[in-house]
Amino acid sequence: MNIYKQIVPIVILIGLLSVVYFYTLPKTNPVKEGFSETPSNADDSDIQISMCPQGSSPLQTKNGDTDCCDGEIVDFKCRKNLICTLSPTHDGIPSCVDFMKKYLREKSIANCPTKFPRYWENPKANTKGCVAGKRLPDGTGPKDTPTFENSCKIQATEQENKNTYGSCYNTKYNENMVCPERPGMGSQRGYHGAWWSGSVDKVPNLHFCRPVNETRTYDLCYDDATLKLWWEALWPGWRTWLKANPWWKANICSIYKQLRIDKTITDAQLKDIEYS
Repeated sequence: MNIYKQIVPIVILIGLLSVVYFYTLPKTNPVKEGFSETPSNADDSDIQISMCPQGSSPLQTKNGDTDCCDGEIVDFKCRKNLICTLSPTHDGIPSCVDFMKKYLREKSIANCPTKFPRYWENPKANTKGCVAGKRLPDGTGPKDTPTFENSCKIQATEQENKNTYGSCYNTKYNENMVCPERPGMGSQRGYHGAWWSGSVDKVPNLHFCRPVNETRTYDLCYDDATLKLWWEALWPGWRTWLKANPWWKANICSIYKQLRIDKTITDAQLKDIEYS
């Protein structure tokens, strides 16, 4: 009876995930010819500001320049930093357009997936994200209505980023995830939250790969790191079950690669492979 109780949760989980994967099977992305935009080289000609960036204030200098101060202004002096100028560049102070482009590009590289290569943020509204198309001229939002297909959001905390489906974190993680692949055959990839559990906002998203096999169909394996987080949140007894059912380890991507692609281990050796 105890064994039955241990097996039931994983059977239900596998069944539910199988349904999800059937209906959310990722589509193969078409190969683009020529120039490909990334967060480090995306066109930033959409940024054309004529006011000081949010969080800074204009300061008229004795030379007639309009500079932007990111701190308090006392007696016509900036008590912190002159971050940029709305006048011609002078004294090593960059133009505000160049300042914003550099700032947004650095943020893009750190936070944005390739499919949404342009970063934006609105300090007043405390919102930020990445977009495929153009931004507002001051970089405070997307120019077009954001959708799941053309943008992603950056959440307030690291945990919220991991738990939110469609977040920039999950989009970038899935894009950079290393899937096991047979030479020249490729792999699809995807991820989802625990929508069926009632705890969707409390559980990190689960990422998976679908490597093409020798029969030109798709296998399925789960990303090592997010599978562990997923199980810890939803099923604390997974270690005991996995020890009693070592065959299931073949569904973990790093082990799948060793077993099905590299063939450095056999099915009989799965019981000796550690995953904890």
